[in-house]
Amino acid sequence: MQAGATAGALAEPPFVPGVANATLTSLRYTDADNWSMRTLQSSAADNVPDAQNFVRFYDLRLQSSSTALNSNGVASGWSRGATPARAGDLHWSGSAWVDCKLTDRYTSRVRDAQGRSDYAFCNNLEAGSSVRRIVDIGGREMQDVVRNMIRNFPGAAQGVAFADWGPADVGLYGSARFPTGAMLIYQANTITQTAPGYDVQTSNVVPAFNSAVAAGGDARVNPTLACNDPAQNTTAATGPVTTLEGLVSRNPGRPCIFFQGGVSPNFSLDPNEWWGNSTVNLGDLAATNTLPAGTGNYYNTTASLRVAFAASGNRATFYRCYRRAGDGSPRNCSLLGLARGRSRPWATAV
Repeated sequence: MQAGATAGALAEPPFVPGVANATLTSLRYTDADNWSMRTLQSSAADNVPDAQNFVRFYDLRLQSSSTALNSNGVASGWSRGATPARAGDLHWSGSAWVDCKLTDRYTSRVRDAQGRSDYAFCNNLEAGSSVRRIVDIGGREMQDVVRNMIRNFPGAAQGVAFADWGPADVGLYGSARFPTGAMLIYQANTITQTAPGYDVQTSNVVPAFNSAVAAGGDARVNPTLACNDPAQNTTAATGPVTTLEGLVSRNPGRPCIFFQGGVSPNFSLDPNEWWGNSTVNLGDLAATNTLPAGTGNYYNTTASLRVAFAASGNRATFYRCYRRAGDGSPRNCSLLGLARGRSRPWATAV
């Protein structure tokens, strides 16, 4: 949870070395076969500070879900990402592409009297500092704490909104109470370092058109261009990008230009530029584009943010584009800015 002013907050308790502990950071519960949770845990040995006053912890995420093939729930355990499918995501540690294994230990400094610490998470994936405030909930009814303290807090953690935290029916707690010494922690993390990484799922492979389609051109003047050929310019004709060089060469930022399209009263801009052939999508911003005058509903209001690469000079060009309402095709991009920098590791999932 994020730090904030909390009624009944206690001072940071003295650190006791060599004592195992665990923090439950996320919980969703539908029934005995459908639930998910995340805990940060430390064994007694983990909680013996080293020479720099760092202790260790590990990240454990668990999920059970029923399927059409297994109605009793299938349990999974992993250490990174919102779902088990993201457990194998890789990031650049500074010397190699690495993942976050379930058994890996991460470090955090013993907290000072103000509840402050710094941490290093998941083989240099993330580093930062944190501050926390605690509330003693020992002896309090569990359903009271969940309903009136956790669910009233804004925001979310690990994909679970605090408003939905815990079992859908808090009555399942009955009259159970938290044991003596239990604490509710309000914590804010300030990230100071993150590593480049990527999603290794096959569904996340970066596709691109062949070089001829990516070359774009003015199909009004030359209708034989590859980018005007239905056999080459459809999504089915794209192929996976497996190297940085391939990503650069197949996304030079050269649109395919057509005559104005549409049916009254919904018309494209003139000319009608297709940019999906030679740029990479970075993400969409919903409801942020104003529809151009005279175009009716040819476009929607989603802004497509895209990038293209120079063949040399280590330069990237960023664009903001319209999306065609019918199929989301990126159209008529405008320049956002340029970036030039030193070489750094990149990768795409294959």
